Amino acid sequence: MDSWLDLIKDKIDPDLMEKALKEEEEGRDGAAFLLDNKSASKKDLLSAMSHYYRLPSLDLEYYYPDREAAGKITEDIARRFLIVPLFQLDEKLYVALKDPDNLTVQNYIRQLTGLEVEPVLSVETDLNSSINRIYVTKEETAKEMGGYKAKEEKLEQKQAETQIRIEDDEAPAIKLVNYMLTQAVNLGASDIHLEPFPEKVMLRYRVDGVLHEFPPPPLHIFRAVVSRIKIISNMDVAERRLPQDGRSGININNRDYDLRVSIIPNVNGEGVVIRILDTQGKGKGLDEIGFNKKMLDQYKKLIVKPHGILLVTGPTGSGKSSTLYATLKYIYTPKKKIITLEDPVEYQMEGLTQIAVNAGIGFTFGAGLRAVLRHDPDIVMLGEIRDLESAEIAIRASLTGHLVLSTLHTNDTPSSVTRLIDMGIQSFLVFSSLNGILAQRLVRRLCPSCKVKIDLTEEEIFSTGIKSLPPGVVLYGPKGCSACGNLGYKGRIAIHELLEVTNGMRRLKSEEITPEKIRDLAIAEGNFMSLRDSALEKFFQGITGIEEVLSLT
Repeated sequence: MDSWLDLIKDKIDPDLMEKALKEEEEGRDGAAFLLDNKSASKKDLLSAMSHYYRLPSLDLEYYYPDREAAGKITEDIARRFLIVPLFQLDEKLYVALKDPDNLTVQNYIRQLTGLEVEPVLSVETDLNSSINRIYVTKEETAKEMGGYKAKEEKLEQKQAETQIRIEDDEAPAIKLVNYMLTQAVNLGASDIHLEPFPEKVMLRYRVDGVLHEFPPPPLHIFRAVVSRIKIISNMDVAERRLPQDGRSGININNRDYDLRVSIIPNVNGEGVVIRILDTQGKGKGLDEIGFNKKMLDQYKKLIVKPHGILLVTGPTGSGKSSTLYATLKYIYTPKKKIITLEDPVEYQMEGLTQIAVNAGIGFTFGAGLRAVLRHDPDIVMLGEIRDLESAEIAIRASLTGHLVLSTLHTNDTPSSVTRLIDMGIQSFLVFSSLNGILAQRLVRRLCPSCKVKIDLTEEEIFSTGIKSLPPGVVLYGPKGCSACGNLGYKGRIAIHELLEVTNGMRRLKSEEITPEKIRDLAIAEGNFMSLRDSALEKFFQGITGIEEVLSLT
């Protein structure tokens, strides 16, 4: 028997079992693959592991390890070796793990703790969730990282700020900032929000678009923490009256991340927001970001046109940049020269000339676009059309044989047309240059491990804007489990609204160009799906919940 998975192969579809075994061969987790595809139960997997290795197994979903045992192993070691200390009995430390054949790990823990290690089997998803539960939300950890020592509590603010200027990894503020950044990355957070109040500090991480509160740094060291963030972001440490923006970088788990930092003064001190960008992320392809087949085919026809403008619109954090990178990945060929102007460069792609603008030295999107056009590009990706200057140059480029991809901050596709006109672009230039506009939002995915069947009331059906449910549809809603942190949702997927600019729209008179008129014309032409309809489609497919549909569209 080559693998413990062979013990349950009679219960699994042969094709899925073959893929699971391949996952194991390539060093990934076959059990996680089977759980994600709902082709095996956790109970069967644990039973098979236990029988194969002749060791006890444990479902960690509702198990809370002993705090004293957890304190014997640091979070860094737990994540590095994917282990969870469960409890200590006499001179034995019972440790949950997924690979009992790795004796090196057990020997290391034995030497580290001075205790004999008793392995207990568990699945990888539960181990990761349990580590988050034990360490990330443990208030004592934040206190320890904050340097809760009597002599440090007596330090004056000036002394604390002087101390952190020295690159000393033992300084409380430095340790705490490193701790917050590491936790944010491990949680998959996109932003860190750090805000002072009269009697406390609030620390929140934005995960899957929703803010979650975590144990904050101590109030007495907060100003030193802010100073440390300013230092690594090349800001003025002494300036506390004006807003400041900065950038930094950090390496966590052998992966580089860019940090965009914004600090703004308020009545209680200075608030900090840190955006975390994974510059080494491979990014998803167009087939993976949420398009349905009809819209994807329509979108692909627009992006392979030789010239014109394609806009992606939506609020900050709606995934516009990810969609543009997926678009560039699809249309890239060595036969085409592609240049991007970004603020900042979020992902690095081979074969592209990527340029970061710097408004501080006068290198704006408009100035950069003028220079880029002299380098004979076939395709230009402009991070954002922010003003009349960048809009005029983009339109001029599109009318002279270039394909221009860019973003715009509007609520939907029809209002993007009127937004460009409001900037000062003549309506005939807008319609003659635009190929299409894609509006986008991100909705949370229902956790596949715990989503449950639901029924909607007549009032809820009415609130969605539909008259009746599709025949035979099965509806799902969130429940909550350890895999999703009891949120009921895990991950996000995009919903889209695509407006293709047609000859009928180009024939509209100036006084007829309104968002309502453009929307009505697109619907009449029969190839338009609104954001609400796209979200409802995901709901009917069991991908997202009704709360997401109603709150985001």
